[in-house]
Amino acid sequence: MRKMIIDTDCGSDDAVALMIACLDKDTELLGITTVHGNVPLKQATLNTLQTVEVCGRNDVPVYEGEDKPLVRTPINATDVHGGDGMGDLGLIHPEKKTEKGNAVDFILDSIRKYPDEIELVTLGPVTNIGRCIEKDRGTMNRLKRIVCMATSGLGPGNVSPVAEFNVYADAEAFRMLIELDVEKLFVGFDMCLGDNAWNEEDIREIDVEGTLGSWAVAVNKGLLEYNASFGLVRLDLPDAVTMSCVCWPDTMSEVIPCYSYCCIQEEATYGQVIFYNENMVLSGGLKYPPYNCKLVTKFDGRKYTEHCKEMLKRKI
Repeated sequence: MRKMIIDTDCGSDDAVALMIACLDKDTELLGITTVHGNVPLKQATLNTLQTVEVCGRNDVPVYEGEDKPLVRTPINATDVHGGDGMGDLGLIHPEKKTEKGNAVDFILDSIRKYPDEIELVTLGPVTNIGRCIEKDRGTMNRLKRIVCMATSGLGPGNVSPVAEFNVYADAEAFRMLIELDVEKLFVGFDMCLGDNAWNEEDIREIDVEGTLGSWAVAVNKGLLEYNASFGLVRLDLPDAVTMSCVCWPDTMSEVIPCYSYCCIQEEATYGQVIFYNENMVLSGGLKYPPYNCKLVTKFDGRKYTEHCKEMLKRKI
């Protein structure tokens, strides 16, 4: 059974990812940490608590983390996910409370307790991880693996022409994460688009009254409306796709080794993550640095969606 910690800026797509992990019988969820991102920290924490509660997993501890990036001014994505990050339907009233202590100490203490056993899954800006590295890099190198919903993969950005939101929100912290000497798997925003998104028929089948599916669709009302403004009826859920890669590895169709580099100096390229692989250039004779991550480059969206449909049949 995998031991997992999730770090999240819980908005509506994070919520579906948390549901996958909370309900996965092969995952021992040691705890969830919250961070600024889709919404401000306090709201992300409330959203996390509510999601855990809806899944019947009040046994999972939740720790609050950093409320702003290491260096820059915070940004958010309330224009996409709604003011509360969960569709603005008044659904977020958790009874569950956070644990005493902070996210950074919880992550480090957990790794010390289970060295080389924990998979850390990040679904938002990685400020908490940056703080952990500042405090104790050696302990962070004892993770079994880090899996990140981060970067635009091999596609364009979603917050600038070249940058994806989670990296752009704190690229300095992401640069620090890349430099860790630990296995890393990156799932880019490009993996949630097109046929990998829930289409209109999928949404209708999932949105069954009284089930977890109805709640998952409801909290994504803001995202549905945002996509509808572009003439699209779909739910593209990058965090759920990322969690699928962890809990349902059969959904990954292609994963390639890469060297990754995060840009933090020039504003035009801030947050861009460049991937180097020997098959990505036409000219020969280049000397590549050693690969430092793996990147998901093909994903089975239909298989992922069918897994989600089965999971979300559960009654609330």
